[in-house]
Amino acid sequence: MVVRLPTKDEARQLKQRSEAQPILLTNKVDVDMKGTPITYSETVWARRADRVHNTSQVLNSLAEQIPCNRT
Repeated sequence: MVVRLPTKDEARQLKQRSEAQPILLTNKVDVDMKGTPITYSETVWARRADRVHNTSQVLNSLAEQIPCNRT
């Protein structure tokens, strides 16, 4: 996970008020059973300053935004 300032385009797409609001960038590599990379994904999140103060809050905030089927 990386927190950084957005590019102009990222700020526009995320509907941020300004480029001075940090974003959260996550990336992931999936590998097969032999360890060969098979997919790569990168996600950019608009940071909510009022909700993100430490690592556990970052993870909780991300978990709230991930749809899942809980039965």
